Amino acid sequence: MRATLPMPKPLASSCRARAICLGSPLAAQGACAHGVRWIETRSFISYDGERHPRHVIGVNIDVTERKQTEALLKESKARLSAGQVVAFEWDAATGRSQRTITPNVS
Repeated sequence: MRATLPMPKPLASSCRARAICLGSPLAAQGACAHGVRWIETRSFISYDGERHPRHVIGVNIDVTERKQTEALLKESKARLSAGQVVAFEWDAATGRSQRTITPNVS
């Protein structure tokens, strides 16, 4: 099991302070050691009658697949804006496939 990298203290403090001040849920994301997994934290803060924070209920969610998909989409958009088109051809008779990257001709 890998340890989670801590959120920078000023950022963590400001997120927590904002959630407490506004009475809103807390949501944050962070990468685990070596960037292997992405974890999203969602917490709800409950208050007493005088609006003092009393309890925190939260969950940690593995969002690694979503982060990887977002990175692939970003790369694809960059490639399209650069004018590249990627084509795949597959020959059913031989089972061979070929990938071709060509300039985008508009």
